[in-house]
Amino acid sequence: VGEGTQYAFWVSTANKIKRLSNGSGDTHLWWLRSPYIVGNDAFRCFNSSGDITNYSASYTNGVSFGFCV
Repeated sequence: VGEGTQYAFWVSTANKIKRLSNGSGDTHLWWLRSPYIVGNDAFRCFNSSGDITNYSASYTNGVSFGFCV
């Protein structure tokens, strides 16, 4: 609530799947900005299938920035 609207780019599951090596490598997890409120040290992330999951913040995952211009 109060966060605005979803960017059209993120509606497609294909756009939620990120690959290593500048897009030509294996799929990889990447972080979202939201904490996972059930755990003490977890954040939400997209998995290699483009689905939202949670993972411990002690792991190294990618990020993808989005800007409204």
